[in-house]
Amino acid sequence: MTANIDPLNPASPPPRAFASGLQEAQRNGAAGEILPSPPEELTERIATAARAWEVLAASHRHLSFTQTGGRIGVELTAEDGVVTPLSPSALFDLIEQEGAK
Repeated sequence: MTANIDPLNPASPPPRAFASGLQEAQRNGAAGEILPSPPEELTERIATAARAWEVLAASHRHLSFTQTGGRIGVELTAEDGVVTPLSPSALFDLIEQEGAK
């Protein structure tokens, strides 16, 4: 799986709704609270994604992520070189499907 997005140098600033939400959370102290461990649901989802990554790699398939403007694109490349664009919902379906194996 590859990521072609540089998280340290984004192409555009975050949306205003996100920035204002973050500022509000910081004012309310929510941003300063750190849990001792991730919530159980998050831990399970991370494990599912890791299993999906392993299944894809074992079958010589990989995901590529690109950013164009404010949009993120996802493509699945199969062993035979066929590239299939994936919608966000298709990406999450693929993670759930492959991670369950």
